[in-house]
Amino acid sequence: MPDNPPLRRNFPFQMLWIGGAVSSLGSAVTGLALPLLLITITGSSAFAGAVAFAGLAAGTLISVPAGVWVDRHPLKKVMLASLTVQMVCWGSVTVAILLGSVTLVHVFAAAIIGSLADAFFEPAQQVAIRQVVPAVQLPSAYAQDEARSHAANLGGPPLGGVLFTVGRAVPFLVDTISFLAAMVCLALVRLPHRAPRPAAERPSMRQEAGEALRWLWGHRGIRAALGLGLMANLTVNAMMLPLMIRAGDPVASGVVIGSLGVGGLLGALIAPRVTRLAPAGMLFVYVLTLFALCMPASALPFGSYWPVVPMVVAMLAVPALNVALKTILATLVPGDMMGRVGALMQAASMALVPFSPLVGGVLAQVLGGSRAMVVLGVVLLLTCAFAVSSGDLRKLAVPTTAG
Repeated sequence: MPDNPPLRRNFPFQMLWIGGAVSSLGSAVTGLALPLLLITITGSSAFAGAVAFAGLAAGTLISVPAGVWVDRHPLKKVMLASLTVQMVCWGSVTVAILLGSVTLVHVFAAAIIGSLADAFFEPAQQVAIRQVVPAVQLPSAYAQDEARSHAANLGGPPLGGVLFTVGRAVPFLVDTISFLAAMVCLALVRLPHRAPRPAAERPSMRQEAGEALRWLWGHRGIRAALGLGLMANLTVNAMMLPLMIRAGDPVASGVVIGSLGVGGLLGALIAPRVTRLAPAGMLFVYVLTLFALCMPASALPFGSYWPVVPMVVAMLAVPALNVALKTILATLVPGDMMGRVGALMQAASMALVPFSPLVGGVLAQVLGGSRAMVVLGVVLLLTCAFAVSSGDLRKLAVPTTAG
């Protein structure tokens, strides 16, 4: 019997993946249904934006303490608790809608609490994958995990729209059931035991977070990639509203935004091969440069559906960036620090994302959708040009032990 059986026969990983896929699809369904519900309740899209901002901000702020908590406690218990909290949140919204008593405060609280719970689940899941997958198979495992998220983003919003037309409570009921299904899958997984440090020897949460920060700061190549990712996340997320305005009508907007999911899903399938084309640091620059060029290309006057082409091309190699970075962290970060470092990376790289809708909205209002796409593309291109001057970034590579 081989030491490392094929990934498809790795039962713990596949259960983690299936549970994550189901819950991600449910969350994507709610992601579209929630603003529709808020607009129905309040008659204002501003409230929908405020709730989205609050959820993103809450998850970002709690992510580092959540990572410390993940490193301190049994992974399975943390993940089950997170799923339970999210199930209760959206289950309560479902019941309130059915009873005709749903309020803005209730939905606002569910969105924030659900986002806080998810901040614990994500780093715990990444640590769990590392524990059940051999190092040489990590790129393939992370590529499959990328496919999960892109498939959910592709199928979830249209499904959410259809379910919302069937009944306002239906999307939230589906999301509630998805968390229950994920809990069943997780219950079937046996994760390796991690012996916790005795409480008397355990540093404070601030000290443990500081330890992770010092580790990250000491790896200059990862630090440089993080700086590039910070600006990339800001500009790429800021393009959504200008891209929709460029498309011109609701149907075309849906098709264009959906094309990002198509490109990401296809990219996840080829991600392990793409990661081998160049060292990780230069791969980041090449892929984001391609994305930057595709943004102004989407502004060309070739019709409402033309942006589908550059957006699919732009997304094809993006999953490889996430696969490469997750593999680097899983290989280099000490096992008892994985949750903290991963959460810190997530918080730092996404720190500006809550402001992306504001940036994109202002640019689109002042310049129009097409010109805003050009400006954002130029900003990302200049960021890549600056990043390539970093020798530390150019040297950053996936360790050979990770295949």
